Amino acid sequence: MSAFTQTGKENESHKLGAFYKYKLTTYTESQIKLASNYERAEESCSGIQNVCGVYLDTDNGISSQPDVSEFNDIKNDLWLSQQAHSPASSEIAMRN
Repeated sequence: MSAFTQTGKENESHKLGAFYKYKLTTYTESQIKLASNYERAEESCSGIQNVCGVYLDTDNGISSQPDVSEFNDIKNDLWLSQQAHSPASSEIAMRN
């Protein structure tokens, strides 16, 4: 038997972790790969043109920057996503 029962679909953002939104409106490689350009926020992304943010396991609280070591594990995928205009992993959100 299971220790719990699922009563409905999990909230997608809860399942993926804490969302850190990209704060800038310019999209150079050095800017996208810099953790200080992201802050913990509620997700509000739609589209596929540019990087919007990333889901990470550690929640440092609203308006906080992401954990640098955790962010560094995905920063190359963020840049690949920007170049391809498509998320390189399920942890990356895009916007227009």
